[in-house]
Amino acid sequence: MDLVKQDINFLEYPLWFQDKDAAHHSEGYIWQDREGFLYRAGYKAPVKIDAIVLYALLLRSQQNDWQEQLILTRYELVRECGLDTTQSTYWYKRLVEGLERWTSVVVSFQGTFYDGIAYKSMQFHIIDSWKIDEKTKQLHVRFSPEFLQKIRGSNYFKLIEFKEFRQLRS
Repeated sequence: MDLVKQDINFLEYPLWFQDKDAAHHSEGYIWQDREGFLYRAGYKAPVKIDAIVLYALLLRSQQNDWQEQLILTRYELVRECGLDTTQSTYWYKRLVEGLERWTSVVVSFQGTFYDGIAYKSMQFHIIDSWKIDEKTKQLHVRFSPEFLQKIRGSNYFKLIEFKEFRQLRS
């Protein structure tokens, strides 16, 4: 069973959107709740397919002792996400777009992120950088260390069955 650890804060204040209108704001998207959580996407906001990609990468990081830097092929990622490998050209382009979305997301908590001891103010990206090695065609993804630490060190989390999450339609 592939269980992905996710902090309750990121489930209560989701990092991705069901609302397709939010995802099509190419000039960016800002969402704020009443309690001080601020979400900014400088590009299109991530949607479910982007969440599947993020969880696949998080699962791989988690299985490798929360490694910040991941190296894999795009084909491996398409397969792990349960996407159609016969349409790999389409999915390769969509993976790149999804990574662009995640690198443009900034999450801010203004005294509202509870770590079990105190409420904290902080700001960080989800993914710091990514690149495709032109020789090997391998995908290099580097998570924000703050993002991984928030999930890894969380006392308030849920374990999400990755295969079930992939299959959800809404």
